[in-house]
This record gives sequence, structure tokens and C-alpha cells, in this order.
Amino acid sequence: MQMIGKIIKTDMKISSVGEGIMVIKKMMSSKPILLVLDDVDCKDRQLLRSHRVDEIHDMYFLNEDQSLELLCSYAFKEKESSRGFEEATEKVMKYVQASILDGCFADTNIQVLVDNSLIMISINNSLRMHDLIQAMAREIVFEDSCMPGNRSRLWVNPSEIYGILSENQATQAVEILDIQQMKSSQKFDIDGTAFTQMKNLRILKLSKDDAVNFFGRLEFSSNKLRLLYWHGCPFNLTTTHVFSEITNLKELNLEGCVNLSTLHPFIGMLKKLVVLNLKNRTRVRSFLSKVEMDSLQVLNLSGCLKVNKLLEELGKIKSLMELHVNKTAITELPSFVSSLINLESLSFDGQGRIQPKWWTSITAPFGLLRKQQHPPRSVSLAGLHMLKSLNFNYCKLEQVPESIGVLSCLTRLNLKRNNLLEVPESIGGLSCLTRLNLKRNNFTSLPGNLSQLSHL
Repeated sequence: MQMIGKIIKTDMKISSVGEGIMVIKKMMSSKPILLVLDDVDCKDRQLLRSHRVDEIHDMYFLNEDQSLELLCSYAFKEKESSRGFEEATEKVMKYVQASILDGCFADTNIQVLVDNSLIMISINNSLRMHDLIQAMAREIVFEDSCMPGNRSRLWVNPSEIYGILSENQATQAVEILDIQQMKSSQKFDIDGTAFTQMKNLRILKLSKDDAVNFFGRLEFSSNKLRLLYWHGCPFNLTTTHVFSEITNLKELNLEGCVNLSTLHPFIGMLKKLVVLNLKNRTRVRSFLSKVEMDSLQVLNLSGCLKVNKLLEELGKIKSLMELHVNKTAITELPSFVSSLINLESLSFDGQGRIQPKWWTSITAPFGLLRKQQHPPRSVSLAGLHMLKSLNFNYCKLEQVPESIGVLSCLTRLNLKRNNLLEVPESIGGLSCLTRLNLKRNNFTSLPGNLSQLSHL
């Protein structure tokens, strides 16, 4: 192997990147040099560039699959979660990730943070921060004031935060308040009016907690609020008419609002809404009666156990990229799916409630039968050229049509817990497939062309 550069690892005490680069210059040869420095603060990219460092290699985070594998290897001593723990494992993964709201900083400021290796921008354009950097940032916030109510951010210490709220000690200095998923042995009573003094509040995250009794109405006077995360509805949200006045709303997350039984019709008229998450709203019986959400990209109805039908008008939303209808009362895939040409993720987890032989290849590439005595109703997925993730878990599938091979962009295919005896040879055409789940079926053999799936 030809040597293309010289690697230098030194035990010299180097106090800065500049000093380290001076060492390089003294040891320069005609070959490129890779300098490995231990315990040196070399996070400032601008300094590296000013000294003509051509390439800077980042340390990347694990992707979703790698993170899941790492978690399961410790929790279950195997690469996948044990039976019955799939949903809990996904919740744990979601909880340990730090979320950041778009628009809190100017783009130039974000780039400065990236250049100083304080944050990273992932492939899906989200911001990520290392745990050690986060811990350092929290220490800086703690030094803002000896009075917790005067700090810009309140989180981590439940007893301290609950004490501030129960005694109305929070001031207008508070910009971010996060009291979700924090347990305490002490009991607290918090009135909704405790938030009225936070006039500069930008992010508010609340969740139901057995240690806290929220009462009254939630009241706050901040007009700077960008994110309201209200998991478990500690103030017992029962209606959504309040959203009729927020016409510029882009994301609405009502996940876990179990007391919310109906949606105000105006939600379906929010033309700028991009994300609508109604996951685990167990009491809602029907979706919206009219839909004109022209910008909608993500619709999540998973866990709405009583929803049994979706409006055909959803087929007109060409911007829709994700549709999740897991664990609902829907027994067949809606026909409008055929027209969602930009759909990238389709998840239809039937939980065993699906009609037998609901998926057949008698007519179109992907056809469905409403009832055995009715003529087949064509629902073709073959035209969904953008589809990357397809989940048909526990849907009583007895066969997979040969035409599945036309989904050339598909990277994830979940056919777990069905009644499949074989997989068609055409599956070898899914050249982009990286993850294939065929667990708990009745296979006697697998097609030989699975070896063609080089990215699997």
C-alpha cells in the first residue's frame, strides 16, 4: 500500500491548536500530515482554516438503526428488542434525543456553533449536540443567577422547578421551561397562573406527572412562544377551538391527549400546517370532516383506536410525505394512497384487525378487497416512486405481489407478523433496501436473489 501521508502522534504538552500547527510546520515533509492531538481544545474550525488545514473530519452520531442496535445490545443482549418491548424501545430512543426548535437562532449564529463543534446538523436538517457540550451549557445557565427563577432556562431539577412554579417565583427572564418526564418524591400543587410572569417564554414543555397536581387554566402572556409541548395534557384539554385563531401554525402535536375526543373543524383549514400528530388520542372517533391542509407533510394517527375511516380528500394533499395509521380501527388501506405521489413513508400496522386476504394481486399491482363478495378495488402503490419506508406489520398478509419490485427507492420494508409462505423473486429489484423485517411468518424458503440486495 502506498503511503499517502505521515501520521504524527505526539506526547508534547500543546496548549492550543495554534501551537500544535507550529509543531507541524517544524516537522513538515513533502507528504501530507495527519496530526492526532490528545486533550487539546481544537474545536474552532476558523482557526484551523486560517492555518491552511485542508480537511476537517467530523465525529458523526449513530443513525436510527445503529442507535436501536446499540440500545438493544445493552437492554436485551441482542440486536433487536424482545417481543412486546418494541414500542417501549422506540419511546426510550425518542426520549434520549435533545430536540431543538427551528428559528430560535439566525442562520449565521448556527453556523458559528457548527464551526466551533458545539452542534452538528444531521442529514435530515436537525440540530444535535453532544452530551458533554449540553452539560457544559447547563452549568453556564446555572451561573446566570443564584435565584433559579431569574435564569433563562429551567429544567433538569424537578424539585427546584416545581418549587418555583408553586410559589409563583418565575420571572420574565425565563425563556425556556421544560418539566416533562421529571419524577419527584415530593407532591406539588401548581396553578396555571404561575406562568403569567414569563413574558419572554419561547419554549414550554409540560407533561402529566403523578407528583404534580396542575389545576386551573394555563395562562401566559408571552407572545414569543414558538413551541408548546403538552404531553398528557396536565390541564385536561378537551377541545381544540383555540387553534382556529393561529392561522400560521406549522406543527400541531397532540400526542397522548387522551381526553381530547373531538377536533375542531378549523384544524382541517390550516393551510400552513406541515405536521399534524394525533398519536394515541384513544378517545377520538373520527378524523376531520373537511381537509384543506395544502402544506401538510406528516400525518400521524397511530393509536387512535376508534378511527375507522379517512377522508378521500386527503388524496388531494400532494405535499404529504408521511402517513402513519398504526393501531387504528381501519381495516383496509384507503384508496387515495395511490395519488400521494410524494409519499416517502407509509405505516399501516394492523395489530391483527385487518380483514383476511385484504391485499391481493388479482387486478392492479397492489389491490385490495373490501369484502370477498365485492369486486376488487384497485389501490396501486406502484406509482409511489418516492416511497422509502413501508410498514405492513401484523396485517394478515398471505402473499406479496411480484410488482413490489417497482418500488425502487424503498430502503425499509417491514412485513413482520403476517402469514407469508414465500417472498417473490422481484424483491431482488429493491436495490436501495437497507432494512428488511420478515420475522414471525411461515417461510419454508427465501428467494436466492436476496443476495442482490447489496445495501441490506
